[in-house]
Formats: sequence, C-alpha cells, structure tokens
Amino acid sequence: MKSFIEKCLEGGVLFSEIHDYIEQWHESADIDVPLNEYLGMTQEEYDLFVMDEKNLGYIFYSRRHKVSLDSVLKGDTGLQHKGEAYKAN
Repeated sequence: MKSFIEKCLEGGVLFSEIHDYIEQWHESADIDVPLNEYLGMTQEEYDLFVMDEKNLGYIFYSRRHKVSLDSVLKGDTGLQHKGEAYKAN
C-alpha cells in the first residue's frame, strides 16, 4: 500500500487529504505502524509537520527535488524554481 507522501508525489491525492489519512490511522485496528510511517514521513518530517502543518510544503519540495529537508529549510538548495512553492493549504 502506498503512503500519503507517495500518492501526493504521484499526483494521486492532495495535501488537504492528509487529515483523512490521519483519521484512517486512528480508526483502523489493522494498522500496526506509527503514524509517521503510515503517512510516509520520517520522524523528522513528521515532527516538522506537527509543529506547523504549512511545513508540509517543505517536505514535498525536499522529496520532489531529492534534496535534504535541512537544506530546504535553510533555503540552500541551489535549485532555481519559478514560484514552484508547494502550499499545504
């Protein structure tokens, strides 16, 4: 089964659907992995998301461009992007 992150990167779901995935995790007795793994996030990514849901955009940018999350947060990716900011809202 693909995670929320994988489906988002493929264009199969929207950022706004993350709460549906979180709800599924809480309501299912069959899911035996931590929430961050169910969503497809590392613990660092999940902690950042919990701190501020808007950080989901940074997580996706990091994944899409295969750069470290730390470099994205510092604005030090070396990538030129024409307004390609990912928005969690």
